[in-house]
Amino acid sequence: MMRLQHPFEIVTPTLDGDVLSVLAGGTDWFSVNTICEITPGRSDEGIRKTLKRLVSVGIAEELSAGRAYLYRLNRDHLGAELIVQLASLKQVFFSRLHSEMSDWGISPIFASVFGSAARDEMSRESDVDLFVIQPDETSAALWDTQVQDLAVKATRWIGSEVRPLLYTESEIRRLGRAEPVFEFIAVEGIPVFGERQSLVNLMK
Repeated sequence: MMRLQHPFEIVTPTLDGDVLSVLAGGTDWFSVNTICEITPGRSDEGIRKTLKRLVSVGIAEELSAGRAYLYRLNRDHLGAELIVQLASLKQVFFSRLHSEMSDWGISPIFASVFGSAARDEMSRESDVDLFVIQPDETSAALWDTQVQDLAVKATRWIGSEVRPLLYTESEIRRLGRAEPVFEFIAVEGIPVFGERQSLVNLMK
């Protein structure tokens, strides 16, 4: 299963993927220490060796800074654009969720990814939790069809199961802050359709 916080795992299980993901995420020079902070659990020595290898094949650049060295992605390399695209798969996934919902016959009031996918803590057994608020007085048949179609498509997009958590707007109003998951999503969820404030207003 794909872990959204480690997009390069779909092509390589090695440290190269995590290091490339960091380099693709910015145009500034990165120190080894900075890369270590962004990729916890990886050794300094492993990261140094990986950077040296990436420099040797031309996809990364090295800059001497006194006794230390700095690194960045060589964005003139023919492979750089593909690496940047792969590094941004999580954002592409969220954008595609938004685009798909924008074409629905019944638009949701609000939708948000929450749980391990939002916290960048997915394991290979994790699902992607998708919270969706249904407008009141809508066609249940149409609503259920479009939600299930999205769940099937989104699961195929990333290889990890996407599980919708569905509530109507009247249910949100009735349960309000007595339902802990609403508070959690309002604070830590990543909106993919609508505004976070829409959920907060319904919870009052």
